[in-house]
Amino acid sequence: MLAKLRGSDDFNPTRTAQHSGVDRSFLYAVERGEKGVSLFTLFRIASASKLSATDMVRRLEQELAAETEEGP
Repeated sequence: MLAKLRGSDDFNPTRTAQHSGVDRSFLYAVERGEKGVSLFTLFRIASASKLSATDMVRRLEQELAAETEEGP
């Protein structure tokens, strides 16, 4: 989901890393699907971006629902 947010005004990985205390390389690993985040980290990332944690979770739910509808 972070990869889809990257190009938007809502999410800037460098700024988000600086303001959240989450390492930028960790954000990129999350973006690539190599790492997962805890709920606490999700809130830190959201508070440092222009999105609320609720918006991030909602977008993730929509993304997962779309993948499920598309099938394998």
